[in-house]
Amino acid sequence: MLLRHPANKTKTGAFLEAVLQAHQLETGTSYGLFQQVYANTSILASDTWANRTWSELDSLSIHLEFDSPSLQPLCQGDQLLVDLFINSLVDQLTLKWLNWCRIFLHAVTLSDIVNAEGTAITLKAWKGLRADSCSDWYQWPRTARPSNQWWTAWQQWISTHLTGHSNRRRLSSPLGPRHSVDLSWKWQYSPSTGRLAASNPRFFHEPVSLFIDGVKSSKLDQAHIMELVSLPAL
Repeated sequence: MLLRHPANKTKTGAFLEAVLQAHQLETGTSYGLFQQVYANTSILASDTWANRTWSELDSLSIHLEFDSPSLQPLCQGDQLLVDLFINSLVDQLTLKWLNWCRIFLHAVTLSDIVNAEGTAITLKAWKGLRADSCSDWYQWPRTARPSNQWWTAWQQWISTHLTGHSNRRRLSSPLGPRHSVDLSWKWQYSPSTGRLAASNPRFFHEPVSLFIDGVKSSKLDQAHIMELVSLPAL
């Protein structure tokens, strides 16, 4: 089943691909479910048929790969949050709850919880509040907000590993420029023209409403779209 349906592009194969991609978002790594180290990230995955198949494959030392889209960093110095969790050598229980906090915030990478300048953790991410400054590219699993106990653990982890034991939320190593314009953000700014663009709520690749000195203006031309700077919120 694992090989026949994806190879023949059947509906079952499409459903299997959707399940594997959902698991990849849930575990937050750049590798497909069956390519991950079971002992490291199985605690992050829901108890599904795919997860149990993964366990069986691991016990038999069978390696299976699927050609699926991977989760990618968005700017220089960016990293996947789960990779940061694992590299900080947290125990499995803490890893599970840090990941739950990440999923609740709809965050994949460090840049998802950092301000537009890439210098500090946003106040909402620090307090465990989901941001409404951009539109999700993903269909996230439904999850309840973790208890305050685990948001305290979240803040302690950030302070220890990202901000140098500082409570001021400023990153020890700021992020660099983004690899491309993030047009999922609701506001864009053009430094060369001083114009502010409000993204179209239906088509986020089209900044349509511009404001100059508080006055609505014409549509931004294509040349200026390329040098837009995403803003988290106004």
